[in-house]
Amino acid sequence: MVLKASQPTPVFRLYPTPTPVEILSAGNSRQKDGSGWTENSSFCVHRVHAFPKIWGCRVSHGSVFSVLCSIHEIILCVVVFLRSLGSRSTSPNAGGSVQNNSGDVTVSRFYRLRSAHWFMAAVFVIGGLVAPAPGSAQLDSNTATVALTATLLESLTVSATPSAVTFSLNSGTTTNGSAPVAVTTSWVLGPTRTQVNVYGFFLSATAALSDGSSHDIASSKVLGRVTTGSPTSYTAFTQTAAFGAAGAGLQLLSQTISAANVAGTRTDNLDLQIDLTSSTQTPAAVYTGTLSIRAQAL
Repeated sequence: MVLKASQPTPVFRLYPTPTPVEILSAGNSRQKDGSGWTENSSFCVHRVHAFPKIWGCRVSHGSVFSVLCSIHEIILCVVVFLRSLGSRSTSPNAGGSVQNNSGDVTVSRFYRLRSAHWFMAAVFVIGGLVAPAPGSAQLDSNTATVALTATLLESLTVSATPSAVTFSLNSGTTTNGSAPVAVTTSWVLGPTRTQVNVYGFFLSATAALSDGSSHDIASSKVLGRVTTGSPTSYTAFTQTAAFGAAGAGLQLLSQTISAANVAGTRTDNLDLQIDLTSSTQTPAAVYTGTLSIRAQAL
């Protein structure tokens, strides 16, 4: 690159490309082609035929480097113009450098100045690229609401296993059932519940079991016990329970309910007997009946 200046208006000739360009400090520029110099009224020079190489790569129109080149030239033109205004006198010397009262402006100094402006231009452009665009501030929508309803219903269930128990009766004696009945009680209750009771009952106090020919075994002859429940010893089904016939029931257990066990389960064994010690005149027959088991939450 070669810099030249002339009186009274300093002129700097730039050769960033094969096409030489003069920047006139008075605000004009001219470009030299095959037919001579072409005057440009704008202060900043527009490269017409070529672009400078940046880090070994030639810049093309529309690229980021092209933008950098344009910004660099604008800054460079402004700096050169301001320097010309502050100079009291400027004259070219025989060596082709710019000379003023502060001394020669050598080519190396000009390149250092140009490199500094390249760096400034890059900072401006990168800052513009990463800066948020106008109008990109956070925008919040309205609030939509969804009503949620979840219902957990109360439940109380009871099961008995096995579903059949047999007795091999002997007149005038007490006979145990073939197997204990495992009674499983499960519950999910509301917070106001305080107790769960389990009952065993028959639908008739006088005919808990019958042979179908008017021969019956009363509920008072059927005994039950729950060692982990209420009747820990054999007790006749003679209570008036919450279910069944009057005088034909037996409370098997009572479970206290609190906030700690509003949901729970338990299994208790019900042992059964039929006592014929006072019924020596019971006819031989097959007697059948149904024992019902039911729970109630209070």
